[in-house]
Amino acid sequence: VYLFLKLMILQQRSKYNYNYKFNAGRMENQKIMLPINDNGAPDWAYMENFMRRQENLLLRKYFEKKFG
Repeated sequence: VYLFLKLMILQQRSKYNYNYKFNAGRMENQKIMLPINDNGAPDWAYMENFMRRQENLLLRKYFEKKFG
């Protein structure tokens, strides 16, 4: 889940280029868009499964390169 949150934050970094720094004040006002479940709560299971799939894809690519 933490990796998913990191990914969501990093996707917004283009808003904070050279002259527009991401400081504590802007961090407090930043909204992080998260997937939600049917109850409207953050869907933690989805986020965890998403990152597991991403990790598996990267590992599969690595092992295909390494061991062909």
